[in-house]
Amino acid sequence: MFYKLIDFYLKSSIHVAFAVVSLALCNSLYLNRNTSISYFIWLFCATLLFYNTLKYLEIIRFSRLRSKTFQFLLIAVMLVAAAGLISLFKTLSNTQFALSGLALALGLSYAGLPSSIFYRENGVFKTLTVALVWSIMTVLSLNRFWAEIDVFVWVQFVATIFWILALMLPFELKDSAQDRLPSKTIVQRVGPIKSYYLAQLFLGTWLIGMLFIPLNLVQYLALILTYILAFFFIHHAMKKPRPFFVVFWIESLPILGLGIYALLNLFLN
Repeated sequence: MFYKLIDFYLKSSIHVAFAVVSLALCNSLYLNRNTSISYFIWLFCATLLFYNTLKYLEIIRFSRLRSKTFQFLLIAVMLVAAAGLISLFKTLSNTQFALSGLALALGLSYAGLPSSIFYRENGVFKTLTVALVWSIMTVLSLNRFWAEIDVFVWVQFVATIFWILALMLPFELKDSAQDRLPSKTIVQRVGPIKSYYLAQLFLGTWLIGMLFIPLNLVQYLALILTYILAFFFIHHAMKKPRPFFVVFWIESLPILGLGIYALLNLFLN
């Protein structure tokens, strides 16, 4: 039963939604933003709906899922996510609408526009597109007004792009043997060894960028501990690729980073 729950948790992209929301919460905390809880619920629903639509809409449409139980639960999750998404639209500001619209346009180009440079079969650009969309939704869209987007928000935005790129390279390495894209991915272009060092370079760039933001002691410690954890996770994932470790633990790094922040804040404040 436990393994079935884990399987559904991963296949239904619930882990991705938690990761996106955790990253947004971390970014909000590091910038001391009082972001409404409704935005994080909306973001969770939006992530669930987009990822599952991208992965399963065509499969469900043509009844290609073998497990009817999984199909029923998946449709239920998507309907709940759609209901949450629609009901919370009214809580977004005009700025958040505009930024979410930009992210959606990039996401749709990624999903269904073969002529677009952002299309998912366009190796390098598909990776950059995912990083850009995640960064828009987990940094810029935390701000209800354009005036709130100051230099530190932009620094965090760029740093978060590098964080996402670092976490994506283990996934690319895991899929490199199966990927048959017209344009090669980063890992396919530079190879596994250089990709490992590139991932660690991206991770280090994220840390350096985040250090330019005014931080208190708890935030410094949380940032450094998150970096150390991510360093070893990426090392473990890319030196000897393990599909489950990549899918479960690498995707969980934003969640673990939030947990580190919460524990330090609890004991040191």
